[in-house]
Amino acid sequence: METLLELIKAQQPYTPVCLMSTIAYGSPYYNKLGGVRKFRDEWLLKRGGKIGELLTYLYYLLGTPLAHKIKSSTKARKILLVLIIKPLCYIFSRKTS
Repeated sequence: METLLELIKAQQPYTPVCLMSTIAYGSPYYNKLGGVRKFRDEWLLKRGGKIGELLTYLYYLLGTPLAHKIKSSTKARKILLVLIIKPLCYIFSRKTS
């Protein structure tokens, strides 16, 4: 029997492309998200065990269709930027510096 993680991985493989920066800024390499990426790669994926891996895969599974919806709305992109991306950048830039 497959685990939940295996089922999610089969649906949407992990990709290092940052959905948040692609949606909000039009580029998957927005430099201010480095701390968030570092948290994902070094903590969730390397040290978070199965829960960290599951959270990462869920983010990509759910985030991809959501990204397509948000991408077409300027208002939704601004809300994402102000309420999620900028606070995350601030929090994780302080934790990784």
